[in-house]
Amino acid sequence: MEIKSYVREQKFLYVCLALGVLSASVLLIGSMHEKKWTLALIMGMVAVYASFIILSRLWHLLILAAVFFIPIRIDFYLFLKPTFYVQSHGLPVTAFDLLLFVMVAYWVYEIMAGREKFNFYPAISVPALAYVLFTGLSMFQAADKFYSFLVFILVLKSFVVFIYFANKINTREEMGYVVIALILGVLLQSFVGGIQYATGGLLGVFGEPATAKLDVMAGGSVLSRVGGTIGHPNGLAKYLNLCLPLLLCVVFARFNTMIKLLASTAFILGGFTELLTLSRGGWVAIGTTLIFTFYEIYKFYIGSRMKSMVLVSLSILFIAVVVLVGFKDVRARLFEDDYGVAQARIPMAMVALNIIQDRPLTGVGLNNYTTVMHSYDRTREAQTYKFPHPVHNSYLLIAAESGVPALLSFLWMIGAVLMWAKPSFRPHLSSFNLVQVGWVSGLMTWLVAGFFDRDFAGTNAMLWFTIAMIVATHRILEDETEGSVNEK
Repeated sequence: MEIKSYVREQKFLYVCLALGVLSASVLLIGSMHEKKWTLALIMGMVAVYASFIILSRLWHLLILAAVFFIPIRIDFYLFLKPTFYVQSHGLPVTAFDLLLFVMVAYWVYEIMAGREKFNFYPAISVPALAYVLFTGLSMFQAADKFYSFLVFILVLKSFVVFIYFANKINTREEMGYVVIALILGVLLQSFVGGIQYATGGLLGVFGEPATAKLDVMAGGSVLSRVGGTIGHPNGLAKYLNLCLPLLLCVVFARFNTMIKLLASTAFILGGFTELLTLSRGGWVAIGTTLIFTFYEIYKFYIGSRMKSMVLVSLSILFIAVVVLVGFKDVRARLFEDDYGVAQARIPMAMVALNIIQDRPLTGVGLNNYTTVMHSYDRTREAQTYKFPHPVHNSYLLIAAESGVPALLSFLWMIGAVLMWAKPSFRPHLSSFNLVQVGWVSGLMTWLVAGFFDRDFAGTNAMLWFTIAMIVATHRILEDETEGSVNEK
């Protein structure tokens, strides 16, 4: 026994020494590179150690890490080429991508070994693949086919995000880890955004580009906008909008008290950070969507539709008054002169419509809007020369770059997702239905914001993850319903 104990102690000592050498090496290598890679290496090292401590929870740890890393710009670019292209200047490889690759590879192995099931979800996957197909076909019309192809890889990745997480999140416990990851993500964005606003600069450790901190004119004032780790204030607003309705619903659903406390804290801080983005489209999106979210929450607890509508009106009015009275920058952004920024969206839309009219089936090619927009600019303002960026309308952007069939396929997919979630809005039997309300509300914020801002849907991993969670939540509720019926 003493010999075996001695051997175990020796092995433990060797493992500790090896991990110590590994840690020192990681820190040394990290110190020779950008701050964001130092942070990535340290976080990766912590994750490895944590996996030893909670090996039985390794899958949950991976969920937590993957979802948390979605908005973080710890990345590098393959084939980097500075351009005005809206989607990408090359092929970004992020910390989330690396985790996703490992998780999907192991999942495929488990499916081939017969230990995992695969659900295709044809009602959603068929229109999604049609959308992917039409975006791929548009590459053949692109002036720069290589960089169009690089963005097409991101579109394929988004579909993988949907199909993987829709299959892998199967229980309330796993959904709880997703919620925790989003809470941590929103808290991180609030922290980084707050530092950006207070200092007027960037932290640098999360890979934020210069566009993460912008200034905008409103009347005679210069207002500061923050973009968190995502890279642009409008992008941060869209991320927060996808998360905030869910966090609000978690507060009213049956979750661990600590999770509910953290969710309420993240909702308040995230809402404040949303204001700091000064994204008017984001404000409109979250404001209109909260009407639906509050209504479903009140209806669950009160039952009366009329009383719920009254409470919704009072809640929205209270929030609006607090925001307008308490935040001077919000008033300036909404009501003072923006020097034609909002009005410029009209001629930008006209340029996009000219492109769509000329190439309705194929578009001008994925990731190639700005290469041809001058040729289609017949506006009196010569808008594309004054503001050389793509149209600030996500739907027109899809149609202009990939054709009307691509846009119709995308809308078909969204309709299928909403129909999939529809049963969750019947008289609720469980507070977990509110989680579905939160996910659908998040999707609705993106759909509303799409009318005011550019965001190529095919490359937004968080959007496709949200769709996956709508499917997963529906399946969890369905399984629980079947289980309760079988018990009876």
